Amino acid sequence: MRHDRAVDARPPRDRGARRGPWRALGVTVLALVAALIPVPATAHDVLLATDPADGAVLDAAPAQVVLTFSAEQAGVGAEVAVLGPDGASWSDGPAVVAGTTVTQPLRAGMPNGAYTVAWRSVAQDGHPVTGTFAFEVAAAEPPADPEPEVAPEPEATPEVTPTPTPEATPEATATPTARTDDRAGDGAAWPWIAGGAALVVLLGVAAAVAARRVRPDGRGHADD
Repeated sequence: MRHDRAVDARPPRDRGARRGPWRALGVTVLALVAALIPVPATAHDVLLATDPADGAVLDAAPAQVVLTFSAEQAGVGAEVAVLGPDGASWSDGPAVVAGTTVTQPLRAGMPNGAYTVAWRSVAQDGHPVTGTFAFEVAAAEPPADPEPEVAPEPEATPEVTPTPTPEATPEATATPTARTDDRAGDGAAWPWIAGGAALVVLLGVAAAVAARRVRPDGRGHADD
């Protein structure tokens, strides 16, 4: 019992001097551990994906651009500019914020070519984040309209002049009596003509005979 009291009766200053180095070492270790532990609360939101994707080549023009972030975005301050190959803006109205996504509608009729998207969004902690990406539209060209077929001009039809129809000439009605009279008259004339011709021949023969019988002295002579 006396020995214990003698130990406890040591001056307090000696006990504090021995514990000092251990306390300093513990504080140093705690400081190093705290420095190595990450603090997630201080990290800013990041862009996880885009639609269209960066560098995508599309066979049809998109109707909108969608940005997806790692955390919900503030409902104000979001901007998305989509510039075409000619430098014109194809954004249609303001961007729409819904949770972790920011959607930008696009105008119709986007031509083929490269497009650049410049975006800006505000995180819930009020810190803005920005960035850019690009995509390309390579839609198939519509087929050219075929040339309308030209209908051949109709050939001119020659005008046909109507041939006048000759009026029918009424046939003369033969009169039996007249034909009988003509034939009768022709038959009655032939005997007279034949008789006259015979008379002429006879007169010529007679004249020839008479000329042979006349003598050179003017007197006639008999054949015997």
